[in-house]
Amino acid sequence: MNYMHTLSFLAVAVFTVTGQLLVKMALTKYGTIPETFVEKAAYLARVLLDPLIILGFGSAFAASLVWLAIMSRFDLSFAYPYMIACLTLATAISGYMFLNESITRTSLIGTAFIIAGVLLMSVKQ
Repeated sequence: MNYMHTLSFLAVAVFTVTGQLLVKMALTKYGTIPETFVEKAAYLARVLLDPLIILGFGSAFAASLVWLAIMSRFDLSFAYPYMIACLTLATAISGYMFLNESITRTSLIGTAFIIAGVLLMSVKQ
């Protein structure tokens, strides 16, 4: 994997995590999804028109476009686990930094296991 390939994976992680952060920040304004169908429809209409949600979806779409390039170059059995490891780490760090979410010892150990598993999978046989 060369420098440009690494940047492609990094771009997917940045776009994906940015999209998730924007959506989460927007949803904190609206609370949880209501129970009744009519309230759910009104909630969804408000949420989908929120600028942060639109930007979040745009960021996720950009990640999908870069993911297409990655999928054209790598086996799915390598690319997907590698991306999951990157996203797990990036999401935990971003949640901590931008949303004041906690990182527990258990989540650190779990993340380390995911990364170790991906490293094992990437070793040439």
